[in-house]
Order: sequence, then C-alpha cells, then structure tokens
Amino acid sequence: MAAALLLGVVGFTAWDYIRVSQIYVDYARRLPAYQNNTLAKAQESTLFASQASFARLTLTPLTPATARDIHAVALQLLHFAPEPRVVSKLIDSARMLGLDDEAAYYSLRFERAFPVEFKRWRAKQAPTPPAMTERLD
Repeated sequence: MAAALLLGVVGFTAWDYIRVSQIYVDYARRLPAYQNNTLAKAQESTLFASQASFARLTLTPLTPATARDIHAVALQLLHFAPEPRVVSKLIDSARMLGLDDEAAYYSLRFERAFPVEFKRWRAKQAPTPPAMTERLD
C-alpha cells in the first residue's frame, strides 16, 4: 500500500513538473496538449506554482491593462526570486500604477544588490524629462 501511495505521489509530481516545464520548452517540442495556452495551463500547477508565476511575470508584457497583476505577482515572487527580472518588473509596474515611493524604494535596493544589472536596466528606461523650473525674471 505504501508503494502504491509513493508511486501515486511521484506520478503526480512528475505530471505537475511536465505541465509547468512546457512553458520553457520550444513551441515545436511541446506536448500537443500544451502547444496552445501553455501559460494558462501551467498556472494550474499545485507543486510548481511559484515557477509558473515566475514564467507569467517574465513572459507577460507590461501594459496599463497588466500592470496591477504584474505588480502583485512581482511582490509575491520577490520573496523567493529576488533577482533583476523580478525587481525591474516590480519597479516598472509600480511606476505605471503611480506608486512612486515604492518604485524609488525598490530602485535603491535594486541598485545596491545588482549594480551592473541596475545600470543595464536604467539605460533602457525612457529618459526622465527635466524638472520644470519657474523663471523669475
């Protein structure tokens, strides 16, 4: 009975792993059932939900429509994957949502933790317009 239970657990784990790993497999090499809507199907994972969320974060383009979702996922992932791809999406989504204090906080931490990646990310940012100054003459 223990062997059957163990076999069931191993089988479920393998199936859940294969389901999530399809996100990272080239489209032509994916299992037929996972060639369409791969990310949505992987999000149903029980054991590898964090890995599926990481894929969702890195694959979803940041737009005004996705900013709130990306921000929430990035905050959640920061606890297990505090890496440049997560932090940069967190900062960009916070800015898009008008959370400037939060963006500044994480920008400073990003710069201190990953100075090389921070410079690379910063170089890709749209230039900040110069501050408007009032002429006094």
